[in-house]
Amino acid sequence: MNRREFEGMAHARAYLGAWNDRAFERFPDLFHEDAQYVEIAMNHTFDGRSEIEGFLRMLSTKFPDVAWEPLDVSVESPDKLAVHWRATRTIDGAPNVVQGVSLQYLEDGRGKRNIDFRNRG
Repeated sequence: MNRREFEGMAHARAYLGAWNDRAFERFPDLFHEDAQYVEIAMNHTFDGRSEIEGFLRMLSTKFPDVAWEPLDVSVESPDKLAVHWRATRTIDGAPNVVQGVSLQYLEDGRGKRNIDFRNRG
């Protein structure tokens, strides 16, 4: 793993770790105030850090046991990476696994734009 891949994986772990921990206080370090989060499967875009945080809060309420794990990171440049991830959760008492890829565009080490592609689980 080269240095860019290592830094990309570190960012992915911090990003998904904040989601896993429901650590809303970490969002200022992870996203710019005017960040954009595009959720392709939902056909919805969340504009700004507060809307992104609201999306996390909604997911945390709907799926209280959801956990994300980075599986692979591909780093194109210091400001552009792709994260292949897996999310596990329970739906109606049954385990459910979702996989997806997040394209992340960074500025100064924080998220500027995130585009999620995932199966619906």
